[in-house]
Amino acid sequence: MALPAGFNVAEAVAQSYFVESVYTAYEANKSNLEPRVVLPAGYNLIAWIQMTDTFLVKVPQFYGVITQNNTDPTEHIIAFRGTDSALEWIDNAWANLVPFTKVPDAGKTHEGFTTIYDTIQVVDVMSGPADALPTGSFADQVATVVQRSSIADSVAPKTLRLVSHSLGAALMSLYVLDNASKDVLPRPIIYTFGSPRVGDATFAAKYGSLGLESWRIANAPDLVPQLPLAGSGYVHVDTGVDIDSTGYVAYSPACVHQLAGYPAAL
Repeated sequence: MALPAGFNVAEAVAQSYFVESVYTAYEANKSNLEPRVVLPAGYNLIAWIQMTDTFLVKVPQFYGVITQNNTDPTEHIIAFRGTDSALEWIDNAWANLVPFTKVPDAGKTHEGFTTIYDTIQVVDVMSGPADALPTGSFADQVATVVQRSSIADSVAPKTLRLVSHSLGAALMSLYVLDNASKDVLPRPIIYTFGSPRVGDATFAAKYGSLGLESWRIANAPDLVPQLPLAGSGYVHVDTGVDIDSTGYVAYSPACVHQLAGYPAAL
């Protein structure tokens, strides 16, 4: 499959390792909300990202990280893992379209994803038990932590990279619009792997109007990027990057959706 102009394969693969780091830390102890995360060389962990499943049982989960480049402290990377638990799959299926109220005129988004997004909590690695957690929407919380780390290094944030997989990719798409509406942090560079559709045509158009470097990587045999089904009111955000793991990854619905198969196909 032909890749779109401007898409950097090596950069996409390198970014996927941050999500793998999140998965590895989560799988080591799923009940640990603040795990040790072994990041790619040259990056420090500055915050954990937690969220709460929303169907029937409220179960906090470790979900991602905010990192800072050791050599260039003006660069930050946010990484989200994808779906793991049965509760998260239930949230994925909760597919009514509801208004995305955090951003004016942003259309409608997946109810399950949007509800999860509203539960996200950022926990600064340097905060103590008595310190107040960042408040506001996820975008507000990220801005608080990134600006705090930048002030500590006497620099201004210049580069923001976002990388995510599966359900995490859906949440990251919501963050992109939320963050843009705040106009506090740099314009991000975005890599999502195996993202489902997130919102309606208005949402996708609003996202596209930002003019960001945004790569939505979809594996041909992976069913998740095909959901919710076309014709149900959902439209993918740009820019799509179509790959095919056939011949690289043994076929099963689970295997072709796993993050590890994506860099193999790239």
